[in-house]
Amino acid sequence: NDIQWLTVKAEKGDAAAQVSLGDLYENGHGLTHDYTQAEKWYRKAAEQGSALGQFSLGNLYGHGIPQDDKQGAEWMRKAAEQGMALAQTMLGADYEHGHGVPQDYMQAADWYRKAAEQGNALGQLFLGNLYAQGHGVTKNDRQAVELWRKAAEQGNVNAQKNLDILSKNEKPPSNKIKQALYTRCVMDTADTYKSSNEAADVIAEGALGRCTSEKQDWIGSTGAGYWNELSLQDRDLIAEEYDRNLRKWIISAILDAKIAAKPKHFWQ
Repeated sequence: NDIQWLTVKAEKGDAAAQVSLGDLYENGHGLTHDYTQAEKWYRKAAEQGSALGQFSLGNLYGHGIPQDDKQGAEWMRKAAEQGMALAQTMLGADYEHGHGVPQDYMQAADWYRKAAEQGNALGQLFLGNLYAQGHGVTKNDRQAVELWRKAAEQGNVNAQKNLDILSKNEKPPSNKIKQALYTRCVMDTADTYKSSNEAADVIAEGALGRCTSEKQDWIGSTGAGYWNELSLQDRDLIAEEYDRNLRKWIISAILDAKIAAKPKHFWQ
């Protein structure tokens, strides 16, 4: 049968088969639960340099075999150094919480970032948490939200909860920010379109209305702390997000207001 075939391959030194056999023993799939056997086969694969074997062995310490955080972290590091995103996340967690290694938030952030850049949702979530707390990195709510959003889009429930809590705590933008955005919208619209000031004003009003009413736009992604006053950080945020969404807002406003305006350099 399949298990016998897998066992033969594992005994011949096939690392992938060794990991698969270890997994069957660890989880009791088709075989009786046997953590000693799981450790045996994971170790054989790990010692051949299999990143998955190293990760699985490191993860096994503490459940199934006697807890040894130091050994667990050492094997997790070997897998992480080979670029395995989940191992990078778990090693980051070891550093964040001081499991098997000295607690070091900067190291945690570095490993979470490596995983996050590979698209690992847990790495994105945990790195976002560090940015929100200011642990190991400069506190940056906006960066935290961006990372949580990436993790949430992959279905990570905790990231979705973080965004939900944040959206409920958000404050509306201040009048200063509304005025700054509106002024820039009028100026840019008048420059982009050969239209009257009145038409530009209507388009700007429509764009501003969308910006301030749609949670999916940039107001919903920045966090409550940005709206208290028009700081330099606020101005940078407005400039960056405004440029990113300008075309979408103006197109929508034109369609809504049924304003005929011939674009100049609009599609370039």
